[in-house]
Amino acid sequence: AQTKPRPLLRTLGVGCGQFPPPVVPGPVSFCTTTYQETKISRHPVLRGWTDVVGATQVTIDSYDGQNVSGHFVTDVNSISGDPPVHIEGTFSGPIQVAQ
Repeated sequence: AQTKPRPLLRTLGVGCGQFPPPVVPGPVSFCTTTYQETKISRHPVLRGWTDVVGATQVTIDSYDGQNVSGHFVTDVNSISGDPPVHIEGTFSGPIQVAQ
């Protein structure tokens, strides 16, 4: 019997404890990453990965006081028994200050 394909939701979070960096372009300190996959079905399957604070390398390529862009790289370890995952990515967008 043929099975119906199930959606897979992926969530990636990268956070840093230092912003803005002292020098632009330049690295940001105290960064960490979480990655999660959720297979949607009658019995959902959740898998997760994370790294320790400081393991994610984030570099700010440009920052004009309103918009930021850069790139990041890390290896995250499974919290659900799966192999580690290597993640590389870029980002860009506006900065909003919480008040």
